[in-house]
Amino acid sequence: PFKPDPSAWRHDRVTVAWLGHSTVLLDFFGIMALVDPALRMRIGVGVGPLTLGPKRYVAPALRIRELPPLDFVLLTHAHMDHMDLATLRRLPRDITVVTAASTADLLVPFRFRRVIEMGWGETCRFDTRHGALTITAFRVQHWGARVRHDVHRGFNGYVLSREGRRICL
Repeated sequence: PFKPDPSAWRHDRVTVAWLGHSTVLLDFFGIMALVDPALRMRIGVGVGPLTLGPKRYVAPALRIRELPPLDFVLLTHAHMDHMDLATLRRLPRDITVVTAASTADLLVPFRFRRVIEMGWGETCRFDTRHGALTITAFRVQHWGARVRHDVHRGFNGYVLSREGRRICL
């Protein structure tokens, strides 16, 4: 599998690397984001030291310790293969996490510096060490339930904007 080298990326453009399954590493003109992190070999429900769920056929392109310094994490919805709590637990606490409506409660144990929960049509703006970023959430054709009974969880697509440039995720 291809192994990206984010240290070689130029920050005057958009660079995207698929890390496996749902996870994407995005350099948006110098702002580094991890989208829908799921970087373990199994995705599913944690039961003690075990994870009940499917095993990957191919290892993620980067391990958590190989990630560059992140400016924020972007979560589209709460499915276990898009919001892997064990992966999130291993990320630095000093970052902003942007997530869909009614999902921030899942992130409380991790004590991230800032969690921004967004519903459809909402816009947020925050500063990163590489400049300001504006994010707008929009409705997509999907659903957000993590397990069968929590159908209240949100699901979003996002438009990221910076210095007159936009990208849709």
